[in-house]
Amino acid sequence: MANEVTFAMLEGRLGYDYMLLTDEILSARYAYDNVRQYARTVDIGSQPSDSARFPLYPALAAAGLTDGTDLTTNTAFQPTIATFAVGEAGLKFTLTDLGRGGSVLGDSTLAGERGKAVLEKITTDLCALGSGFSTTIGSTGVNLTEAQWQDGIVGLIGQKGPEDLFSILNERQFYDLINDIGTTVFSGQYSPGGPAPEQINRMYPKAGMAIDLYGVMTAFNPLIPTANAGADRAGFIATRDRTIALVMKWAIRPEFERDASLRGTETVVTACYAVGEIEDATGVAVITDA
Repeated sequence: MANEVTFAMLEGRLGYDYMLLTDEILSARYAYDNVRQYARTVDIGSQPSDSARFPLYPALAAAGLTDGTDLTTNTAFQPTIATFAVGEAGLKFTLTDLGRGGSVLGDSTLAGERGKAVLEKITTDLCALGSGFSTTIGSTGVNLTEAQWQDGIVGLIGQKGPEDLFSILNERQFYDLINDIGTTVFSGQYSPGGPAPEQINRMYPKAGMAIDLYGVMTAFNPLIPTANAGADRAGFIATRDRTIALVMKWAIRPEFERDASLRGTETVVTACYAVGEIEDATGVAVITDA
């Protein structure tokens, strides 16, 4: 006999369970995927390129003029370019037929975990960018304070440009900060207005959420890297859409391959992207006790 239509011929193409698997992987949500929204994101999926370029313009200065005097010298203008080349990241997961049919977890649960793993890798890479800023606030082995936090904000405002500041901290840095708020500018309470607004906001946000602290949207993320041999954490304050970049060639992409001799199915989930620092002066590293 020939030309039989078998399940192996259909799976991954017309199999309903594989359509559901793809949906589960693509819709995976990672609780601490709270950094991408602040990065300048560029999609080059439809472009014949493996990189994105971000121009950085020099600051120009105007001077006073004298009536009747010719301007003989041009003002120099030489932009620089920040270039980020994409690379792949992902994982392979093989589930046997018996594992699929004999487990209470099932494909749906496992599919979501595969998608979250790739999202976590992207988030980890974005969080690691903060430790590379030239300007640093905080002291090694010492808790983050309100005064240090405000020094960082004032320093960024002095760069003549940051309009929308955000911050991602390690959870310990975040808790130390909100516990110290009220010791510098707003000591105790307004009189007679009651607690200072920043003290009212001294709540622990849910995973992935941010709260407004002195006009800076602030969240915590356990993927913030360590510094100084693990003694500290390297969070950061930065400017939305200006400080860090995320370049996507393709987002989470699941592919399936049947291994008949193994009696199992291989799932490969990948993403192709790059992260990088666009403008160093618009970010501040926060290096404080872990």
